[in-house]
Amino acid sequence: MRPRRLKGQLAEELAAAAEMSARMADLDQHLDRFERGVDDFGRVMDEMMEEQEELEQLFPELRQRSPWEKAKEAIRLRRRRSGAKVAPATAESEMITLGPALTRLLERSGNTQVLEEIAALNQAIMQSYA
Repeated sequence: MRPRRLKGQLAEELAAAAEMSARMADLDQHLDRFERGVDDFGRVMDEMMEEQEELEQLFPELRQRSPWEKAKEAIRLRRRRSGAKVAPATAESEMITLGPALTRLLERSGNTQVLEEIAALNQAIMQSYA
């Protein structure tokens, strides 16, 4: 009777060990997938950093500014030196101006028509204030 009992216990322990082994294999697969995801994320971040560096080389005048800095600069540009009131609209404040980086980008891509349209609009604005 004892050998049968031992056989049953051994069978249960083997089944438990097999189940544990299957769980470990599943965990290993999940860990492998996670590690591949981390590696993919690292590659994507590296590519993004390289592209950011290329953009900074192409357009050095564009620097990173926080929204707070941008808002303060816009307010500063719109106010008079005293800072008391917003300056009245002038022809120069109404004109469309592009930064040098955007102008170069449009010229390189062959979109000179956009630049010509902006020049025509600016000329119309100047005439309306004259």
